[in-house]
Order: sequence, then structure tokens, then C-alpha cells
Amino acid sequence: MGLDGSTRELPQVVALPRLFESTVLGCPTSPAVKDANQIGWTTYQELNTNANKLARCILRRLKGSTCSNPDGDRVVTVCMPPTSYLVTALLAIHKAGAAYLPLDVTFPESRVAHILKDSRPALLLAQGRPRTIQSVQSTPQVENNVPVLHMEDLQQELLSESGEDLSEEEVGVAITGDTIMTVLYTSGSTGIPKGVRVPHRAAVNRLAWQWNRFPYYNEEVCCFKTALTFVDSISEIFGPLLTGHRVVVIPKAMTQAVVELVSVLEREKVGRLVLVPSLLRSILLHCSSEDAPKLAYLR
Repeated sequence: MGLDGSTRELPQVVALPRLFESTVLGCPTSPAVKDANQIGWTTYQELNTNANKLARCILRRLKGSTCSNPDGDRVVTVCMPPTSYLVTALLAIHKAGAAYLPLDVTFPESRVAHILKDSRPALLLAQGRPRTIQSVQSTPQVENNVPVLHMEDLQQELLSESGEDLSEEEVGVAITGDTIMTVLYTSGSTGIPKGVRVPHRAAVNRLAWQWNRFPYYNEEVCCFKTALTFVDSISEIFGPLLTGHRVVVIPKAMTQAVVELVSVLEREKVGRLVLVPSLLRSILLHCSSEDAPKLAYLR
């Protein structure tokens, strides 16, 4: 069955790390990312440098890992709260030629154990030492326990790493449009959760449609608020960062407190949101009060 509608050529380069590095060359000193509770921005050059350093730390572990993913992919599980460090980690994983597999710290142990057993990642990147990970790692349900790398333990190592972009020879694999950029597991509401492998080409195809259909304006500020386990997070993070725009990272607790969320959106002049209907209703109800912010920058 054919698809109706117009077609467009994708960018010649469809690997996310190469697209990001190209963006950095065009706006190295422009603000890139910040946490909602911080004042200062991390610039594109700083973000790229930090991601390169972390990529080398990850790559060192990947090359020494004995875990065998059933599809032959390099997979790094990520169990981190939404912060600018998480954005850095995702970029670093891609630069290391791997795909990220998000785990939510609120997942039940049985779900985490199933995902780890099914996907067999080479490494688990964690922050805050989540209890779920520590518990699951000791259960006999998980074969060949996954090595865990805690962000808190990397500070000294990161200082000694090079911040230059990684070469293909250093990474050891070619990152192409067919390389997997993320593995997202279904909710399992109708059965056992299943992993969906998303290649770089598919992500760039979705982003290219977005850039054409809903282009950013020049100084637009965006936000990353959707859980990393949902596909909408891809466009929230990489849509702006591959076009030189700014991203404010909003913590999960703030997305559940409408007054705080609206306050941040107003203060940071956020220009677009991805919302479920229930949150949209809550925002509209709050903003309808006379003294509430009106979010004039939202289009």
C-alpha cells in the first residue's frame, strides 16, 4: 500500500552525533541547555566538550564489556533523572556508537528485570544510585548482571579526558542512518513489554518533518519535560539541539505541580509544549485566573 503526500529528501548526514557536531560549529557560544532551577546556560561548545569526555569514559567500558545484545547492538541503559546531565549522557552514548535504553526510577523491579534480561545491555549508566537498580542487580532473574557506571564516580576521570570529537577509528564502529539510536520498551499493558529499536534515520526523518511543518523561530526556547521512556522526548531534546535552539530541562516533580510549571514556562519564555490533554486542561484552568501568567510566548 502506497503512502499519500509529498516527499522530501533527508539531510545527507542522518547520524545524530554528526548533526549535533555540525550545529556546534555554527553556534559554539550560543546557549544550549539548562536546568529549570538554574540561572546560567551551558553553551553548545561546552555541551559538546562534556559529551565527548563522557563518551570516552563510556567507550572504555563498552570495549571491555562481555554483554551480548541479541541484535548485535551497542546498548547503554540509562537510569537518570531529567537534568542537563541526562542530555549530556544521551549525546555521549550516541558519540560512543551506542543506543540508549531508558529506565524510569519508578519502574517496578519486575519490569526492570525483564527489560535488562531481554535487552542485555553492555552498560547501565545511573545517577543518584536508584534503589530499583541496586535491588534488581542482585536478583537471580537477571543473568550476567549488567555493569553499572555511576555518574558520581566519574568526576576525576572526566577531568583527564579529551574534549575533542571522537573519530570513527576511536569509536570502532561506523555510525550510520541504520545504527540504532534508542530502544524504547512498550508499556506491556496488553502483554509482555517489547523493545522497539529506533535507528538514526527514523529519528531524523521524524525531526525533518517537524522542522518543516512546525519550524522554530529564531530565538525560540524549548523544554524537555516528557519522560525519556516516551517517544516524544526524542523531538523535545534533539529537535532544538540539532538546530541551535535552547532547551530548558524540567524535572518530573515540576511537571506534576502546575503552578511551578507555568511559572518556569513564563520565566524562560518557552515557545512550545508537548502535552497530554489532562495537563493541558490544568494549565488552561490555572492561567484563566486573573493574576496567573498568560504564557504569551507559547504559539
